[in-house]
Amino acid sequence: MFRKLLITATIITSGLFANAQCIPDVTITDPGVYPDSATGLAVGMVGVPYNQVIQVRTFLDTVVNVAPFGTVNFQLDSITITGVSGLPPGITYACNPGTCKFLASSNGCLLLSGTPVTAGIYPITVDVMAKGKITNLGNLSFSQPQTVTYYTITIDTNSGIMELLPKDKLSMSQNLPNPYRDKSVVYFNTPSGGKLEFKVFNILGKVVYSEWITAKRGVNTYTLDASKFNSGIYMYSLTSGTSTVTRRMVVAK
Repeated sequence: MFRKLLITATIITSGLFANAQCIPDVTITDPGVYPDSATGLAVGMVGVPYNQVIQVRTFLDTVVNVAPFGTVNFQLDSITITGVSGLPPGITYACNPGTCKFLASSNGCLLLSGTPVTAGIYPITVDVMAKGKITNLGNLSFSQPQTVTYYTITIDTNSGIMELLPKDKLSMSQNLPNPYRDKSVVYFNTPSGGKLEFKVFNILGKVVYSEWITAKRGVNTYTLDASKFNSGIYMYSLTSGTSTVTRRMVVAK
């Protein structure tokens, strides 16, 4: 029970560069895992920037059973992430706060980011140290190491998508993943290259975002950033000359 409480209170899962920093979601007030282990981490693709934020919301105190003491009142001081192993090659991690030490009843985050280079299924191990006091035993100091092992990252190859895109006309894949809460990737093919217009529309048909993209001839990628949109259903389009392709996406923050 104690192990489960510590793990649950430690990691809440939500940069394209190794030195990027995530932003804690201060709207989270309930200790827990978001998304939980059943939802898991986002799927990545070889050669495509990967970005996964793990939000942290720690508890303040709780009542647990610890042998041989029985029922104890545990007051948390801090939970520290001491290491993350098993990450796909090309992916690194960074915390906010940078020490990876999260004080009791606080919000923080862990960022997994980079560009994966090898396809596969990677079990992730997060090592954690929880420290606090047992208040009904004379404020006895307590340190408890934990290991979180229920997350995996799947890195897929993008060759299948590229082969499916028609080569003789403007074409665009469905964004992956979809729905998404952070980053999502679109593959598109243009037979001539040059400037293309990318637009995002809300369900009322109003343009909420637009950007001109410089593309090379052949298959290109475009990264959607959920921070630019509210949660909801959108349509997005890509236009080159008189040709336009449209897809649907869901932002679920």
